[in-house]
Amino acid sequence: MAGDIAVCALLILFCLFCLFNLMFGMGNVMDYDPMGPRAWPVFLLVLLIALLALNIFLSLRAARRQTAAGARTERAGDGRKLQKLAWSALGMFVYITLMDKIGFVFSTPLFVAYYMTLLGNRSWKMRLLTAALSTAALYILFSRFLQVPLPRGYGMFRDLSLFFETL
Repeated sequence: MAGDIAVCALLILFCLFCLFNLMFGMGNVMDYDPMGPRAWPVFLLVLLIALLALNIFLSLRAARRQTAAGARTERAGDGRKLQKLAWSALGMFVYITLMDKIGFVFSTPLFVAYYMTLLGNRSWKMRLLTAALSTAALYILFSRFLQVPLPRGYGMFRDLSLFFETL
């Protein structure tokens, strides 16, 4: 509980730092548009700060209720949660590293299947289907609709990615 509150407080400080730099560090970019390019990031940062403050409030209220009820404040699964967090961070690092080398089309299904396994899904059919469908959906969204160029990888991975783009 204290760790959640500390992380939320640090994130609020970071968001306030970003908000300050965004509001006072960009110079005069409001000439052509009254809202300017900072309106959307400012909105998101203010929303994030408000939600983090709400999370702190709810965590403090839950802690107060737990201590009033005499319940134990320590949880047995905290070590396991930290272990899953570490494996998640490692998986994300490997995914980001591999994406440049083998491309989005091949690294994303591997990451989705890995993360589903980490979350406890044991059905290989479900992992395979979810990995393929989520990769296809994300590829269509970013490549076709948003027209964001996705990493293609090198060598044969690039050739296969280019082949998939023609489909």
